[in-house]
Formats: sequence, structure tokens, C-alpha cells
Amino acid sequence: MFSASSPKYSSVADNELCDYDDRKIPRSHSTHILPALLILSLVANVFLSAKLLYQSPSCRAVSDMGQLLYSPAAKALQHEPLVFRGDFGLDSSPYSGVPDEASNSHWQALYDFGISRISTDEARDLVNKTLPIPDDHGYYITSLSVFHQLHCLNNVRLAVYNGTDWTDQDELMAITHVDHCINAIRQSLMCSADITPLVWGRRSLDERAKEVMEVEHSCRNFEAVKRWAADRQLRTNFDFTAIVEDDPLQWGAWTL
Repeated sequence: MFSASSPKYSSVADNELCDYDDRKIPRSHSTHILPALLILSLVANVFLSAKLLYQSPSCRAVSDMGQLLYSPAAKALQHEPLVFRGDFGLDSSPYSGVPDEASNSHWQALYDFGISRISTDEARDLVNKTLPIPDDHGYYITSLSVFHQLHCLNNVRLAVYNGTDWTDQDELMAITHVDHCINAIRQSLMCSADITPLVWGRRSLDERAKEVMEVEHSCRNFEAVKRWAADRQLRTNFDFTAIVEDDPLQWGAWTL
């Protein structure tokens, strides 16, 4: 099997076989091996510890409510199956078509209560600090992201039908505001990453196959989230210039 150039191997005498009870490593070898093993062990432990620390935020177990990070509204979450509508046509839903008083009212009702007043206990575990409400000791201002996203989607809708202010002067229709909204919606869609499988089908065998949007999704009950926010709606004007110095969490002087 081996060629003529293969190395020659000689048999090992019985007394040369490894005996782990009696065998001794020469001192010159042990002085090199032991430090090397200690260094290798130290490096491995540092690496594993760093890996665990680095991964811990993204690998934490997601709660039953589907939240990785704390939200004061988490307890309000309810899950339900919901079939999306995929109708075409400007009259396919109350939210569709050229903006008018009725459709605008439907859109605004989705988010116009969205600035919330939460207690110290509800605010305490926020991942990001927020400001206390002036003249309302122990309460803090917040807003659930979904309401900002709906505001942004409505703003894009109005820009599509009514036109964008390319001079960047109008507060709502300015191109920088519209572009901000597009990017906010993009990030929200990517963050939620709906993994519901869409399917392909045809109404009759002589039709082309097409993607079907009317499938059942796993959704959070939006009405439950709305109720949570409506119960905590901030009903006073927020003073954007006042600095609160005696709030319980000492966040009043906090800056970005």
C-alpha cells in the first residue's frame, strides 16, 4: 500500500507503551505545556463570556406576549387570527380613495389619541428614558410606535392624493416629512417582519395564477391596544419648554 519512499515504522516495546498511571512528562515539556494550557483556557473563557454577553439581548426568551423589550402596554396585548383584505378599487374600504371628510376622520381615529400619560411604575422599566409631564407629578409622557406609524402612513396617503410640498415649507406635506414617514414605515415593516405565507391560486382553470393576499395572519388585536392608549390619553397641553426637576425617576433634566 505504501510507496518505497514511505517512512519506515518500527514496533514499540511493551515497556514503552503509554501508562497513564506511571508515565511522567519530562520537566522541559511540562514547563511549556502547562502555561500554554492555562492561556488557552483563559482565552476560551473570555471568548465564551464575550459571546454570551454580546448575544444576550437578542437571544433572550420572548415573553408570551411576543415582546422582547419592555413596554407598559404589553399586558394589553391580545393575539387573534385576521384575514387581510386585498381589494382593488378606490372604494374598497373606508380608508381608501380620494381624501374627504369621512375618510380623513377614519384615518385620524386610528391615532389621534396616541400621546399617553403613564405612571412612574409604568415608566420605570422603559428601555429608553422619557420626560415627566410638567405640573403632573409622578406621570410621564410616551406614545406607542404604532400610532406614529399610522400617522406617517396617513401623511403619505395625503401626499399621494394632494401633492408633496417640494419647497419643504409645509409642516405636514414637506418632502422631508414625507420622506421621514416613508422611512419610518419601512423600518416598522422590517422590524415586525410578518412571516405569514402568501399563496398562489386561480379562480378558474383558464385564468393565470396570481398571488393571493386574502390569507389568515397572526395579529395583535389593535382595538385592545387602542383601549390601552385611550385610557391613558394625555388630555392636557404638554409644555415642551418646561424642565421638571423633582420627578420620581429624576429624568426631568435628561437630554438625548
